[in-house]
Amino acid sequence: MFIFCSCGSHSTQENITVGTIEYEVSYPSIDKKDMMAAMMLPSKMILYFKDGKVQSEIGTGAIFKTIIVTDKATESGFQLLKIVNKKYILKLDSAGIQQNAYDIFKEVKVTATNETKEIAGYVCKKALVETGTGKKFEVFYCPNLGPKAANWFNPYKEIDGMIMEYHYKQYNLDMKFVAVKVTADPVKDEFFVEPKGYEPITKEKMAEIFENF
Repeated sequence: MFIFCSCGSHSTQENITVGTIEYEVSYPSIDKKDMMAAMMLPSKMILYFKDGKVQSEIGTGAIFKTIIVTDKATESGFQLLKIVNKKYILKLDSAGIQQNAYDIFKEVKVTATNETKEIAGYVCKKALVETGTGKKFEVFYCPNLGPKAANWFNPYKEIDGMIMEYHYKQYNLDMKFVAVKVTADPVKDEFFVEPKGYEPITKEKMAEIFENF
């Protein structure tokens, strides 16, 4: 476990355990000349956090949207997918969430550094990541943002603090997320409640839908 004190622009601010982070999303593996592919992919993700719960939302208007909700208290979660007029839900228990995290990069080795960078007004710590798939890259995180064990459900569970710049791979798509805005406004409880009207599907079916889309 890596635990550090933050410093810089928001160093005197109390820990923020309820709020919203907006991320810019890019796709390093996609040719910059392929404008059509770039236009079809989401350019922004919104993440809400409160009381150990996290919701991330990413999409492209009315055509496509996926929402992932996790709850540390119950170690469970679900993923929603809307494609035009179709609505699907994938429910996950603790084992399913941990397996998803493992499937992304296999084993992940995190090495702390003393380097920092300001992101969205917060001075963030840098860590070096080496994955079981042979990839090496940097991540930046802020210890005074987010709930305790903020990354228990993703490949970066060794890092204690909200990740502000990182890489992620799912459904054969490499993505890079960089935080651009943080707000400490209240977050509605309904953001973390499982909605009605969604068709339950399996993990394999969810992957098939994404890959075909």
